[in-house]
Amino acid sequence: MNKTIQAALAALAFGVCVTSVHAGEADRGGGHKPGKSSCGHDCKGKIDIVLEVPKHCDLDIADSSLVLTEQNNYTDATTFGVRTNADYSLTITPPGTLVNGNRSVPVSVQTTRRGGAAYSSGSTVTWDGREHTYGVRAQARNIGIGTYAGTYRGTYGVEVKF
Repeated sequence: MNKTIQAALAALAFGVCVTSVHAGEADRGGGHKPGKSSCGHDCKGKIDIVLEVPKHCDLDIADSSLVLTEQNNYTDATTFGVRTNADYSLTITPPGTLVNGNRSVPVSVQTTRRGGAAYSSGSTVTWDGREHTYGVRAQARNIGIGTYAGTYRGTYGVEVKF
């Protein structure tokens, strides 16, 4: 039994020595790992640098509502500005009618770009680093004694898409 204990102690001591030798190599940086970098006489490599800028949009609407009254001939207008850092298109959903319960009146809504050119929904706007201003003009026609009294509402939607 004495020899069995001696053999076990020798094996244990040998294992501790081997472990400390390997730990010492790891602390010194160990060996070279092939495929990770260049090795040999001509040592050179490269590191790619990548910058990713996410798309960004600012939509500033001048007035949150247009009010069509008899005093303004049932016409009102506002503007909105779009600033982006990429080409974009606008999805515009103007109402065709204004609704009061089960009653409605037709409304005409035009969207124009700076300079008065009509904007059609989905057209691509090329990025030029500037804010683009759009005009929105709503007009109800033929409003008079034949139009039921009340408040009629509709919603103009605008969405910037990249």
